[in-house]
Amino acid sequence: MRIRRVIGLATLGLMLSAAGCAPSRVKVEGEVTLDGKALPKTMVQLTPMGGKGHDAYGTTDDNGHFVLMSDAKDGVLPGEYKVTFAPAGSQTIDDFKPDPNIDPAKRVKEFQDKARKDADSAKKRGEAIHANYTKVDATPFTLKVPPDVPVKFGLKSDGTK
Repeated sequence: MRIRRVIGLATLGLMLSAAGCAPSRVKVEGEVTLDGKALPKTMVQLTPMGGKGHDAYGTTDDNGHFVLMSDAKDGVLPGEYKVTFAPAGSQTIDDFKPDPNIDPAKRVKEFQDKARKDADSAKKRGEAIHANYTKVDATPFTLKVPPDVPVKFGLKSDGTK
């Protein structure tokens, strides 16, 4: 009877310690500007460096402020990320949910068409995002999570950091 109790307690201890080993999410929020002005309606995406981890994303509000989430949960897993930006237009999280009634190829085309329209609208508003900021292999921005300082991304029209 005593051996069962010892094994039970040891198993419980292992389970509790394993649960405590999972990396906890970190709240990441900040601001995005373009040539010193707040950049609204912009998708901010973090892509893990080295291919390990989970992407994180968020959209700026009218003041250029964003809060990031990953896997539909608030916060970002610790690590190092490349940061990219793209016009978001009026997208909501529901836009990213799959619709079984729509052919996936048609849905991709709709997203591409909407992205072009959003980019054209942003350009007309003077909020054009340089191509360097939209590609993981070209972006000059990286972010270490948890961040050491307030998160501020200052984009420039010429695509430099």
